[in-house]
Amino acid sequence: MQPPHFRSTEAGSRATTSTRYLSRGLTRDTVAYILARGAPGLLNFLALGLYTRLLGGNGYGEYALIVASVSLLQIVLYYWIDHSLARFYQLPRLRKVLLASIVRAFAAVTAILVIVAILALCLGVADPSYLLAGLLLLVAQAWNRLQLELARGQLRPGQYARMALIRAVLSPIIAAALAAFGMGAIGVVLGLAAGALVSGLIGTRTDWIFAIGYRSSSIMTRAILAYGLPLIALQAFRFIVNASDRFMIAAMLDTSQAGNYAAATDLAANSIGLLTTIVQLAAFPRIVAAYEIGGAASAAAQYRKNIILLLTLTLPATAGIGLLAANISHVVLPVEFRPQATTILPIIAAGTMIAMLKGVGFDIAFQLARRTGMQLAVVAVAAAMNIALNWLLIPIMGLRGAALGSLVTHLVALGVSILFGRNLFRFRFPWKDAVRVAAATGVMAGVLALAKDLRGPVELAGQIGLG
Repeated sequence: MQPPHFRSTEAGSRATTSTRYLSRGLTRDTVAYILARGAPGLLNFLALGLYTRLLGGNGYGEYALIVASVSLLQIVLYYWIDHSLARFYQLPRLRKVLLASIVRAFAAVTAILVIVAILALCLGVADPSYLLAGLLLLVAQAWNRLQLELARGQLRPGQYARMALIRAVLSPIIAAALAAFGMGAIGVVLGLAAGALVSGLIGTRTDWIFAIGYRSSSIMTRAILAYGLPLIALQAFRFIVNASDRFMIAAMLDTSQAGNYAAATDLAANSIGLLTTIVQLAAFPRIVAAYEIGGAASAAAQYRKNIILLLTLTLPATAGIGLLAANISHVVLPVEFRPQATTILPIIAAGTMIAMLKGVGFDIAFQLARRTGMQLAVVAVAAAMNIALNWLLIPIMGLRGAALGSLVTHLVALGVSILFGRNLFRFRFPWKDAVRVAAATGVMAGVLALAKDLRGPVELAGQIGLG
């Protein structure tokens, strides 16, 4: 296949038409994904308050460490599979062989994982309850994620919404029931696994059944491995940047402090992280399609729309969380979590916004160019810096030190990503629109500052509406 910029004028004309169609669909699909992720996001936000109240500091810290460990294993074992599906599904001629390769890879990884788990149980090297709960959550989440990626690749936000909503409703109900019956952190983990499993099974499409009968291709398998395997190390380093501080806090301070820190980071993830996820869900398949159909010029136009939308959603949200940190903590979290969360939530929110701007915005350059190995170097630098800053700052400043270290790490990583990525994919940054968003956010912050000392759920709703 010739590179996009060598295609004929006629092909370029068709590409321009297709790209215009993709651009027109971005706003529509973004709204659809706001609805698809908004309700589940609100439920997850409320579930955070429920879990912290049911588990307390130590219990929530234990739960956070289990979930973080499962997330790391999911990155190492499965992330390359579902991300390869997202990247290559926009090549129509290869879809059958792609699905065949994907389903076989998933089955092979899961079989190996089950064998290792059985050996660990037989040798007594792991607590059976933690191991089985973690294994169930890992496989359920991985299959659920694969179904979500397929729905996104097929531009089916409705299917995506149904799966996300089913999981968001079932998980906290089952988790709360199990925790209330005395199962603690293990009960919450099992509740999350049950919700993900039911949602994944309901969302399973006939595409996978037919894929079992398709012939896989060694060429496609090599393409998936070449693209996806560097992402394992990439996401592992990204995990270090985003979650290693929880383990370091638990080791250097205690599990209760890790729970306090995790509650604040989860608040940011369930708000700012949710908004950026919505943008990525709607925009990434369209940017890839524009790049494959019309080349770098077509993708650049779509890319600018992505950046503008990302800034429009996240910058006001970050400012709002920073100003309302005290009331957000008061409404969502139990008393023992509030003092620490109020102090570190503004810093964590700023770091989360920068991390999302890098990951959802500027890192796309590496993925479009299929230079994920280059992206790996960027995240490796950030991971090393994050560990070093945590090691230096946590003993001196406690949780505030971990939050500041994370913020500095994300700033440096964003700068390095921009520096490396501009040589792979060039586009004009929408400075004029960015200044408008920043100015509007400044006005919002000025007005919201007048009401930031109010406390209570009704007051929080009013503050959000005012913002």
